[in-house]
Amino acid sequence: MRGHRPRRTFDRMSSQSQTRAGLACIAGASIGVLAGVVTLVVQGSTSVSDEVWGYPWEEAALVAMSLPWVLSHLLIVPAILWLRSPAGAKLALAGTVLLAIAELASIPVYGQQLSETGPSVVAALFALATLLLAGGFLVVGAKATGTPEWTGWKRYTPLAVGLCALAVTGLAMTPLAYVGIAVANLCIAAFGLALLPAGEARPQARPAG
Repeated sequence: MRGHRPRRTFDRMSSQSQTRAGLACIAGASIGVLAGVVTLVVQGSTSVSDEVWGYPWEEAALVAMSLPWVLSHLLIVPAILWLRSPAGAKLALAGTVLLAIAELASIPVYGQQLSETGPSVVAALFALATLLLAGGFLVVGAKATGTPEWTGWKRYTPLAVGLCALAVTGLAMTPLAYVGIAVANLCIAAFGLALLPAGEARPQARPAG
């Protein structure tokens, strides 16, 4: 049949696409871990008040740091599209994209008091985005632990991402916020690793929808 693609070729292309998504996820999460650790280090020596938006960064540094954070979030998107649960994938995707938007929105409100309207709105965006991300991965994680498509330690990675993201919301306004963010990104890296197919084995997840 004209246009027919052999199943083996399709499976190989699908496996390659899933591998690229997993590697992009690992790269994005690694950027998140590094940015979180660097922020923790800067917190120990900054002169910026913790009562203004942008702490602990100076304005120019905040702009410079916002771009890697945006890249970190966007690199995770292809992996989210491989989540088997359409509902969970949509929630996680919405949360991840909203995180990238919140990172950019944080730049214009630099230096404003946390109680002012701008920082309050941006903080709400971060909170909503993190909750959506957590909810999406928790939905996927609840299904992954009982399905054959996810095996061994891999089946627990979506649940770990959801739980860590949920914990981040509780740590958001504390000195441990970036510890939680770094740990959450480690879990996201593990999720990306779980997506990598073994050899020519059938992919363990399929694109949502």
